[in-house]
Amino acid sequence: MEENNPIVLDRTTYKRIKAMDRKQMEVCLTNIYNSALNDAKNGEAAESTDTNNTAEASCGVTPEAIREAISGVKGIGEARLNDIMEAVSKLFA
Repeated sequence: MEENNPIVLDRTTYKRIKAMDRKQMEVCLTNIYNSALNDAKNGEAAESTDTNNTAEASCGVTPEAIREAISGVKGIGEARLNDIMEAVSKLFA
């Protein structure tokens, strides 16, 4: 491991990445790559050490993806799912 690595990967981000399937990982890495490419084209340096918010934005977490993931949980009915999604949609507003 390199001692001067400016990227800090916290435990929650690590667990989220570890739980991704191949397709989710491809989308996440493609988004991160494209984001870095756009930053390089615009001459912006990636000096921020807060990679958690950047990773979430780059990995394409959407309310629809959250809805799909929660709908697969046993015991969560349509009414409860709608209540949860109402709370989630406030976070994305």
